[in-house]
Amino acid sequence: MATPKKNSRNQKPTRRGRGGATNAPNGPVHPGLTLAQVLEDTPLEVGARWFAMPPDALEAVLTGKAPMTKEMADIAGSVFGTGVAPWLMIIEAYEAEVARLEAKAQKKATAKAKVAE
Repeated sequence: MATPKKNSRNQKPTRRGRGGATNAPNGPVHPGLTLAQVLEDTPLEVGARWFAMPPDALEAVLTGKAPMTKEMADIAGSVFGTGVAPWLMIIEAYEAEVARLEAKAQKKATAKAKVAE
């Protein structure tokens, strides 16, 4: 009896950015990780020239260690032909989710401190 083939559609896709690290969202997804996916086949030096920044600075954005700026969003919109709006929406959604999570953590810490008193 033949073994059934695995249905590839049922397998959970992995999202890999630079360096092969899995970027599965455990929280808000940094805009740089989205940019890293778009630039996946682009040499870092080429992308750095597009964004007028040193390769190590672009690498920091692509790995989520540095913020993606509105100026970068403008350049991305021009380079990729999407316009600035989608990139700004990604940045704003990320910033809003980070702020929400920080407020939630602060509220939880305050409640915990009150209980400890």
